Amino acid sequence: MIIVLGVCIYAPFFTAFELRGLGTSRVLAALPGFERADDGAGPTDRRNEYVAQMHERFRAEQNVARLQRDGHFELAFQPQLSLADGRLRGADGSLRGPAFIADYRTLGLMPELDFMVLGEAVDAARQLGGHGAFTLSVNLSPQTVVDARLDGVLERLLARPLPDGVTLEFEVTEHQSVADFAVFAAALERLRRRGHAVALDDFGSGYSTLAYLTRFPFDKIKLDRTLVLALSRPDGAAFMAATVRMCRVSGATVLVEGVETEAELSVVKGCGADAVQGYLTGRPQPLPALLERLQGS
Repeated sequence: MIIVLGVCIYAPFFTAFELRGLGTSRVLAALPGFERADDGAGPTDRRNEYVAQMHERFRAEQNVARLQRDGHFELAFQPQLSLADGRLRGADGSLRGPAFIADYRTLGLMPELDFMVLGEAVDAARQLGGHGAFTLSVNLSPQTVVDARLDGVLERLLARPLPDGVTLEFEVTEHQSVADFAVFAAALERLRRRGHAVALDDFGSGYSTLAYLTRFPFDKIKLDRTLVLALSRPDGAAFMAATVRMCRVSGATVLVEGVETEAELSVVKGCGADAVQGYLTGRPQPLPALLERLQGS
């Protein structure tokens, strides 16, 4: 009996390894989730699991290919309010339709997505001049921060300077783990040397809160809404104030996310935070709406 095994992979955006010249065993070993070790699962179970993973990757590839082709990307901007003067001093730019972000992450293509978002953010930042100091924040995945192409992308996008008073701020989140702390810290410092602020997003809700604070150079710490929800507890305000003080040890400013009521705003301000973001200050909105609000302030 002759058994012939063939492997056919359609993956136009597959960048984890180079298929050409690899033997079948090396290809299978490199595919996510395919383990050759004996884990107790039978051949059929392992095959079904592997096929399901490949179907998921193929679905993600189709979605990404369609998005790349059609350009269905739109940034929304959530205003950030300075508690020192009560004025809008920044906005958080994020992609609408977050469902497809998981597809880019599945394929290891977060840098490609982030580079496109950066282009949109820089275009928006060029329209935000004339309103005093204003910071536009965008998220970068840890993979993008350490990507060797990032410096070149920024050089190209910022060959023409931004308007006076307008700065870019790059946010990283605890929700995605960092593979190499030293490399990541060095990459963040390079961004700061270029004149960009670096912020830690969703502080208090992710992998290794204290490790992030002590190992990485952040200019701003954004406290997660979970800390705002905790204000309803008897010790909630004291906990918020202690967290703000801890964040200030590094010299960072503190922004509180998810502030939705005047009562929450009053407590957060009393705890010493520098700025807030949430439905009270404004929902995520298209750029024209943000510009209209700035012109009226």
